[in-house]
Amino acid sequence: MANPEWLEIFDNWDGPKIQKHITELEEQISVFTSQGVGQKNYVKDLAELRGQLSAAYRVLKNRRQPLGSNPGFGISDFSNV
Repeated sequence: MANPEWLEIFDNWDGPKIQKHITELEEQISVFTSQGVGQKNYVKDLAELRGQLSAAYRVLKNRRQPLGSNPGFGISDFSNV
């Protein structure tokens, strides 16, 4: 599910910046959530990464759709009322 905070953040980024971040997120997401290297352990929050990725994809998708392309979208004209 797209993280609402990230939707707002990504909405203010330009296309190339979002695309670069998407590439980085896709590289970070993997099947493991933690990894140990020597005495150090690293933990990934996969839900956070998926939320960011979903939000980034949604922002790009919304930018590609022209206004009014959603079949559930309409503009009311009350000028003759």
